[in-house]
Amino acid sequence: MSSWGRFWPSGGRYSPFAATSNQPPPTVTEADYHYLGPDDIDPPSQHQNDGYGFPPPRITRSDSNIPDILVLKHRSTTYPLHFPAYAIADGDVTVGEVRHLAARETKTEDHHRIKLLYKGKILRDDARPCRDEGLKQNSEIMCV
Repeated sequence: MSSWGRFWPSGGRYSPFAATSNQPPPTVTEADYHYLGPDDIDPPSQHQNDGYGFPPPRITRSDSNIPDILVLKHRSTTYPLHFPAYAIADGDVTVGEVRHLAARETKTEDHHRIKLLYKGKILRDDARPCRDEGLKQNSEIMCV
């Protein structure tokens, strides 16, 4: 028997939805409904939000010149790696370039000793574009 059995005289579980009497269910009539017409609906606003009340970010002309950044984490230090604007999304940045920058930032003489991980996956192919590995603006790469 479950632990609830000792609290109820019948020995079973209590359900708030159980019928307590033999009355029929209530009847629903047309008067119980109110239908919305075109006048009852507000037009959608020009600024859609993300469901949390925040408007979408506005992209201005000055934002188009902001460089792409990958975040490199090595031990307890975080290094931002800067690339030209839209270079990651266009496929211009390769894993090899990131490895060279990581070696320079971590002061490692041989870039072949740098192991890069993104979302638990080791980035091995230096010729492969970062975009194909799933990297995008502000992605965090772990360096070992």
